[in-house]
Amino acid sequence: MALGRQVYNFRCYFCHGYSGDGKTVAAQMLEPKPRDFTKAEGLTPAAMVKRLRDGKPGTAMKSFTGTLSDREMEAVAAFVMDEFVTRKAPNTSYHTPENGWPDHQRKYGAAYPFVLGEQSLDQPVAELGTEAQAGRKLYLDACVTCHEPKTTSKNWESFPLSHMGEIIRDPVDLVSRPSVYGLHDRPFEVAGLDEHQKAGKKIYDDNCAFCHARDGSGKNWIGSFLEPHPRDFTDPAQTRHLDRDRLLKVMREGLANTSMPAWGSVLSTDQMSDVAAYLDTAFIQPARKARPPSGGADGLQR
Repeated sequence: MALGRQVYNFRCYFCHGYSGDGKTVAAQMLEPKPRDFTKAEGLTPAAMVKRLRDGKPGTAMKSFTGTLSDREMEAVAAFVMDEFVTRKAPNTSYHTPENGWPDHQRKYGAAYPFVLGEQSLDQPVAELGTEAQAGRKLYLDACVTCHEPKTTSKNWESFPLSHMGEIIRDPVDLVSRPSVYGLHDRPFEVAGLDEHQKAGKKIYDDNCAFCHARDGSGKNWIGSFLEPHPRDFTDPAQTRHLDRDRLLKVMREGLANTSMPAWGSVLSTDQMSDVAAYLDTAFIQPARKARPPSGGADGLQR
């Protein structure tokens, strides 16, 4: 159980949630949605191990073969079965020193009311006390990435695109500058695109930018979280051997041992061609002109 919890909290929670219910910010961007283990019927540890080993085509559920050992797959399947499917228990041991959260309650306690929905983000900041203002800022700076607001009228589809991308400005200027991650998810405009490239840009912004960032760097919050990191289309070393055929193959089939899913059953060939055209025009060719690739390893990730 301890090993399974450790694997789940490092590899699985981002889509399936701390409590296994699939209610995550990332899940809002995925179709089909991640499985809600608390409502799973007929699910067995053996079936979970098979899914971990093989992945599920047409979804964001990738194969973990090569990432997790057989023992780790069996452990996390047993943990999910016991914790969420059978007991439907909240996973209360995520924010631990072992997971990189030393002294979590003391450091982040002021944000708890906003995480738990006890305090609304809609309340004007000027009406909040000093501690609540600090808690609100802490929540927006650190917690909203995974803990979606429970009490707000705003549509927070994803942390980087709606919070740091827009740069929300409060009356007391508590949140006035984007994070190092949010800088990469600001609207990215390219002049002179033809109709195919414009269509590719829309598909990219709606689907691919969640991991690869709007500026193609993969240095937004989600891209920085994933391991291995998404390909940086602005780095000539990572695109040196990336021609149109390779782009289309990876989009169509996905890439093993990464979070890059197969889009072959989601996008048409024409749509994938449009995305490839946009990537080449917006990121790959400008980067190669600015920084011609020299010798060395390819460095490809996705």
